[in-house]
Amino acid sequence: MTLISAFTIGIPSFVLAPEPNRERIRGRFLDNVIVKSIPGAVCSVCCILAANVVGYCLMGLDYEQVSTLCVLLTSWIGCNLVIRLSIPFTAIRTALLVVVIGGTAGACLLMPGVFCIAPFTPGMWVFHGIAAALSAVAFHALYLKLDALHAARICESE
Repeated sequence: MTLISAFTIGIPSFVLAPEPNRERIRGRFLDNVIVKSIPGAVCSVCCILAANVVGYCLMGLDYEQVSTLCVLLTSWIGCNLVIRLSIPFTAIRTALLVVVIGGTAGACLLMPGVFCIAPFTPGMWVFHGIAAALSAVAFHALYLKLDALHAARICESE
């Protein structure tokens, strides 16, 4: 969880929060936050459930290996959220994305013991690749759909 907290929550919050925003705030704050968080939450839950079912039941992985898959898939979904929140890209937002992805990968490769990252088996690579691709597509589709519904709802109320 430290890996996820640092690279997909802490550092992006620290970089993105002080940026000036000259757009008029539309809608209610809580609704805006919930709409942005639902895609990540849904995709994270689905990935964690899939990693547990596939990892334990089909692949015969141990706890550390399943936990590694869950952490890395949740980090991947967090990276997708950082990508979405960084649009339109600026130099600082692009650098942030490099730090988030590079920091997560670097921490896993250079300090796996610190974050309890288990070595990947070939089956784990295949599962991670498929789950990461599917979760990215699902995340962006959900994000776009909920954003459009939310924008339409705001326009109706104004």
